[in-house]
Amino acid sequence: MTVQAILFDWTGTLAYLDRRHARDPVAAVCAEVERHTAQLAPGSPDRLRDSFRRLMQQYGDNISLQEFVRRACGGSGLELDPQTLAAAARAFGRALMAGQVLYDDARAMLSSLKYRGYRLAIVSNLVVPAHYVSDHLRDLGAASYIDAIATSGDVGHAKPHPAPFRRALELLDVSPSDALAVGDSVETDIEGASAAGIPCVLLDRRDRHPDCPVPRITRLTGLNGILGEGPADRMPGPW
Repeated sequence: MTVQAILFDWTGTLAYLDRRHARDPVAAVCAEVERHTAQLAPGSPDRLRDSFRRLMQQYGDNISLQEFVRRACGGSGLELDPQTLAAAARAFGRALMAGQVLYDDARAMLSSLKYRGYRLAIVSNLVVPAHYVSDHLRDLGAASYIDAIATSGDVGHAKPHPAPFRRALELLDVSPSDALAVGDSVETDIEGASAAGIPCVLLDRRDRHPDCPVPRITRLTGLNGILGEGPADRMPGPW
């Protein structure tokens, strides 16, 4: 089996939230509602925050960014006109991405893999469309490393559903057997990639899954031992 493409999870794998630079997505929605309607009633921010929290716990399939914000606002008693809803969704999406930075080993590994000729994708359960991730990667100076982005917000299904992985394969124009998926969650990344027929590697930064049945690394640089010298090499085994 050859590996031509590598599909990375985003949060916990390539990136983490730096709270020093993070923005509050709910506060961003409130600001847009107030700016467009000037009718944000007392207590609305707290109700809206509770509504977003409940919806996030239930978040799953078939929901776009705008629908996500509409449902959360509706759950708090806020019914937004289309213009305000669109502005609130944009504000939520941008705030959600703010403060997310690349792990040091991620930036170095992405650069190395790209140089060696691998095609690289991000497969994420982010509710935002792919272009939000692409814009943020540009801000981080890392957009040139990534060839494709598939998010649950675009695909309409969340991992472990195989649809986000299949979308990434389609965008990269590679078969499952020629790809490798890398993620930090057994439940979403490993199970989802396996359901799509993609060989996978667990990134276990905190060494919590020593008995995981798939290849396991504790830093992204561990991929070098799996991939060998380049995309034409056969993956060694056993791992």
